[in-house]
Amino acid sequence: MLKTSLKSIALVAAVFGSGALMAQTCNTNAWGVDLSPGQGVAGAPLAGSPTQSVSRYSGRCGLQSDAAGEFVRDGSPADEPTYIARFYVKPNVTTGTAVLFQALDDAFPAAPAIQISQTGTQLGIAARGATSTNVTITANRWYAVEVNWTAGGNMTYSVQGNGATSASTGTLTGVTAGTQVDQASLGWISGGSGGDVTTDAFESRRTQPIGRLCRGDANGDTFLGAQDRVQIVNEILGTALAAGQPDVTEDGFVGAADRVQIVNRILAGDTCP
Repeated sequence: MLKTSLKSIALVAAVFGSGALMAQTCNTNAWGVDLSPGQGVAGAPLAGSPTQSVSRYSGRCGLQSDAAGEFVRDGSPADEPTYIARFYVKPNVTTGTAVLFQALDDAFPAAPAIQISQTGTQLGIAARGATSTNVTITANRWYAVEVNWTAGGNMTYSVQGNGATSASTGTLTGVTAGTQVDQASLGWISGGSGGDVTTDAFESRRTQPIGRLCRGDANGDTFLGAQDRVQIVNEILGTALAAGQPDVTEDGFVGAADRVQIVNRILAGDTCP
């Protein structure tokens, strides 16, 4: 799953053969809403599946950007004075500062309403008018990032990944009044060099927090149980890609460690939010 938006648009199709894992059909068709034709994708990010060496967090597809300027854009926000977004990112830019997410006010494109960036092991969290902050991460691991922004007020943020059981949270105060969100971009937008950026599971709303997907819920039924282990084992064996969130360790790869971790979660009685 690459993206859902303010309009909760479904994105990808998956094509399987019987008894064998086959190439997936992944695309970015849901991006570019309310933008000019061709403006939904910048550069050449690859919408692909693990069969194409593209990591994903949920579903069967992810979006990999191998250089600055490769990202997707959504124009469905409409002069929004409040904006909530949640996405997954596996940032692996090795040099400099890379911009991973921006929510733009069309009147001030050079000063994003919201910006998320990566500099080495630091994830930068910024909102126009507020003092920015950093969250320490491990590069090349999946993280859920959620921001809840209000013009003229505050922006709260939550960052959680790499198998952690708790989130790094905080509040940026003093967001510039009169700012609005008109479009959002996700991927490797600008800056930095070397490595890559992989993104997945974007969603945005006007109200109500979104929250994380359930780590280890490999079949996507919001329950941790034996069927999740079965789907993870099937993916390891190459039978079929799991439909939910099989990367329990959040390291970008589904393997033996994920099988061990899902068993541990089931035995511990862990539940989905």
